Amino acid sequence: MKAHEVPYGTCSLVELVPSDAVSFDSSVALRREIAILFSESTGQSLLRAGPTAVSVIGRDKQAQAILARLRDRNLPRLGWVTATTPKSGPIEWIQVQVHEFPVQYSWPGDIDVGVDEKVVDVIRQKLGKSISATEVIEWLTERFVLIDQESGSKVFISGSPTPESDHRRPFRMHGKGYAIDVQKTPEDKLLLTRLVEARRGASAEERRPIVPVQGNVRFCDSTIAGAFRGAARSQLDQLVEQAGSYLNVWREYNKLERDSVFRRARTLGWLSYSEAKRQADGRWRFRIQDSKQLDTALNLLRGAEDVELEAASQPPRELQDSSDSSSSGLATEGATTRSPRAFVGSFVGGDSGRYLDVLPTGDLDDREPPIPGVLFMSMSGDRRRLERRERAQASIALAECPMPQLGLLLEGSAVPERRRKTETALSAVVREVFGGDPTPRQIEAIRVALNTPDIALIQGPPGTGKTKTIAALQARLAELGEDGDLAGQTLLTSYQHDAVENAAARTLVFGLPAIKVGRKHGRTDDGDGFDRWRRERVDGIRADLARLPERPVSEVLRKVRSMSAAYHASRFSPTETTKMVRDIEDIARPYLSPSLLDRLLAIRQELSGKQDGGLTFQSDDRDLLLKAIRGLRVDAISFGDDGPRNATRVLHRLELLGACDGDALRLLTVASDWDADGEPAFLPELKALQEALLDRFSEPVAVGGPSRHGDLEEILPEIVNELFSRARESSGGEDAVLYEYLFDLENDVDAVRSAVRDYTVVLAATCQQAVGFQMSALKGERSVFANVIVDEAARANPLDLFIPMALAERRIILVGDHRQLPHILEPDVEGQLELSVSEETRLALRRSLFQRLFESMRQREAVDGIKRTVTLDVQYRMHPMLGGFVSDTFYAPYGEAFRSETPADQFEHALPGYQLHVAAWVDVPLSAGKEQGGQSKRRPAEGRWIAKELKSLATVRPDLSFGVISFYAGQVDGILAELEPLGIAEQLPDGSFRVADAWRETRGMDGHLKERIRVGTVDAFQGKEFDVVFLSMTRSNDLPITDNRSLRRKFGHLMLENRLCVAMSRQQRLLIVVGDSGMLRGEVAEQSLAGLVAFRKLCEGRHGCIVSA
Repeated sequence: MKAHEVPYGTCSLVELVPSDAVSFDSSVALRREIAILFSESTGQSLLRAGPTAVSVIGRDKQAQAILARLRDRNLPRLGWVTATTPKSGPIEWIQVQVHEFPVQYSWPGDIDVGVDEKVVDVIRQKLGKSISATEVIEWLTERFVLIDQESGSKVFISGSPTPESDHRRPFRMHGKGYAIDVQKTPEDKLLLTRLVEARRGASAEERRPIVPVQGNVRFCDSTIAGAFRGAARSQLDQLVEQAGSYLNVWREYNKLERDSVFRRARTLGWLSYSEAKRQADGRWRFRIQDSKQLDTALNLLRGAEDVELEAASQPPRELQDSSDSSSSGLATEGATTRSPRAFVGSFVGGDSGRYLDVLPTGDLDDREPPIPGVLFMSMSGDRRRLERRERAQASIALAECPMPQLGLLLEGSAVPERRRKTETALSAVVREVFGGDPTPRQIEAIRVALNTPDIALIQGPPGTGKTKTIAALQARLAELGEDGDLAGQTLLTSYQHDAVENAAARTLVFGLPAIKVGRKHGRTDDGDGFDRWRRERVDGIRADLARLPERPVSEVLRKVRSMSAAYHASRFSPTETTKMVRDIEDIARPYLSPSLLDRLLAIRQELSGKQDGGLTFQSDDRDLLLKAIRGLRVDAISFGDDGPRNATRVLHRLELLGACDGDALRLLTVASDWDADGEPAFLPELKALQEALLDRFSEPVAVGGPSRHGDLEEILPEIVNELFSRARESSGGEDAVLYEYLFDLENDVDAVRSAVRDYTVVLAATCQQAVGFQMSALKGERSVFANVIVDEAARANPLDLFIPMALAERRIILVGDHRQLPHILEPDVEGQLELSVSEETRLALRRSLFQRLFESMRQREAVDGIKRTVTLDVQYRMHPMLGGFVSDTFYAPYGEAFRSETPADQFEHALPGYQLHVAAWVDVPLSAGKEQGGQSKRRPAEGRWIAKELKSLATVRPDLSFGVISFYAGQVDGILAELEPLGIAEQLPDGSFRVADAWRETRGMDGHLKERIRVGTVDAFQGKEFDVVFLSMTRSNDLPITDNRSLRRKFGHLMLENRLCVAMSRQQRLLIVVGDSGMLRGEVAEQSLAGLVAFRKLCEGRHGCIVSA
């Protein structure tokens, strides 16, 4: 606060002139704080401005009298310069405003006033934006603390606490436009308790004098984050250095994974090629110079999964350098970008001693490799992934994240409580999301998530409505509007893109969808959720309009707007333009003003008087170029989606036409090569280039072509606006508003998308892309979210989970199920762990962070009484008999049983051969053929039966969805191969199979599109549901069991309870297990394969059946 902003005290205005000089020096300036002092011996008046003091007298008798009164009263004073004369040149006299106060106190030492979460919340709401506690303190300091030129700082209070009192009574501090109440806590600390707008007091208590207090008054962060950050850092420093520290264990794991990446890349090294040619199917064929080196590389690549190769003129520094550059840590992201014009693709095959084939990734399909060059394993993606993990882990371990107690929570240590207001779970918007009243446990889940001081965990067994609970929670959080600024307050995240999109598809807050930021590598379709929302909105508005009677003016508005949009989007010939003007005149005449009609008539007469001459320009190449230019991404967010790919297309088109000059070539090359997580500095230059190219290639060429009419372009929007006004003014103008909204949704898609991005409450991203370039462009360099919600949290690697958790300020809500699939460790790293760490550490690494926190938070609940965990207990997905089987088999033994409430008649399927059954066991005995293969098993006998039965059932019921699950990728490939001759699957150029397009989607009985057939491993099915599920057991052998190792060799993945839980809980109406029932016999099998044994018994009852293959 500045002296001239102080409104308190008794004010006097006095005009002063220097007594010993002609003018004041430059230290006396307008609005400068000054002090008026009086000599006790002589009564001389002094004016001090900073270190300078000057003797002054009143400019006239009145001013001298005011000075005398100030001297005689001798009260505490504050002054400032209100005017200087003259305004330019040496200052001859000044006007000063003096504030007098009845008393002034002086507080010794530092006076710290704490600011906690409640006050931060209030100030955020007052300001209408989300700011950090540090920014709140800066705001309070600027408005309440006057930096005194004599002795530090000064504040203004009422309530008169003196240095001698115990300050137990609250007092009020007054500032610029606001006042705050302060009181002492039981811990003898000052705490800000309330913020109010400044006003004249009505009661005697409120009208008590406001007096200054001299002292070093400071606002300090007393939120749990601020008060705890220093202590947490010290405690974490000790914990993290201990061998058993959870954060330390995962830090070391990340180092091992980083070393593994470098080791794999160095093992392959680089392959020099002399020739590279694009093949008809899109792959590139590289002619390798060293045939022996190629043979070695092919052996390595064929045994690896998801290997990306990069082509460049030279190998990267890390591969040329013999030292282990990975040992010193990760390089910065800016230093690890791909080489210029980088070509990256997946290995898809090769021929010994001759060539190697690479298929470019989807977003780099316009890139061409340098010739000659080298091929090597691409490391840029791994570098970025590992560095993001490292930064998140460090921010948690150093208590630098917005929630500094997070590290101690992860370590299982005690943390202090936060002072929070209790929120209720139920509201009208929550009931709307659920379509009625949620279950008591769903209500509890929302209540726990709203009121957690830090972390809440919601366990969602199969089909218990966790996705709908997430949607309701997001809506309730937005409804509470804690921060005032709701845009982007919640991050919805998960471990992979499919899981994020699945959760985001159910999100609708204030009518806006969750916008997904970032996309899957190589994917070019729109996956941010906006387009799906837009299409649904268009369909809904059209349905609403169909129910409304269309009034004549609304129909005219719709037709004229369509003609106007077509004219602006296309190049009309003069004949077409004349016809359009005539049509508009004919249908809009009754609703247009005379002035508009006169202008429209003049345009029509002018067009009719001209002959439609000239040739029409028909250059397809030029049209394609213009389309590519318009597709250039020139803002940070859209450039992060597909900017480099679109820049490459423009460059390619310009080069084909021979129209690429030096500046355009340079800029487009830089844009097409961009692959960093920062905002490109060249975007303004790229926007200017886009405009220049459009001007250049949109100009009519010499051969002519229809040009637009300037007057017509001007009048068309005026006609549309006048018709819209007439439609709104007429009775029942609802349809006009709907037509306006529909028009924007269909014709101004980019503007609508931009508006939704700016205002949506929920942003969605994978754990990794929560800190990517696109998120930074949208949220700022340091993305911080009030709420972070993680779906399928048990599946995320803890290091990836640290990334979004380190962004949360208020609450972290983890939603998942530790009885289902856990995260997967890197095989190479897991192999090293078997040799280098203890069994306890290996178990900690294999156990999901969700499970660790679920168990530790339950223990914490017993200590502090704060509920942080909830298990949903009503399933809606499957037939009650199947739901009971899953609950009894996989959840009840751990005290997590759930019930089924949806009536059984809603799960009828009427499939031939299964009648009213919901469970079927298809016995394929050992005599039909053993399992085959090494690590990834397959069993052709099961695959043939499943393929044939799937074709039969899917043909009978095309409205049902079917899932085919196996525990082994080899069996998945075998089943897809069996489906190929049946027309259900197709083979891709790389030799793999996928479900054919004709069998991918269907419309269910509710009319909505859904996936029709999916064939995959268990990992591809978590979070999915299908009407009918086939489960291929695959394992069938006569191996003896002598010890634990031979037990694992015999049963393999069938022994993993969490994988079996997922596999047997995806169905809604019917589960068909296909396998060798002989594998289930014996006491050992009953213990090791309890879930399969229980299902076999279920099939023997009245709800199941046994089928012989």
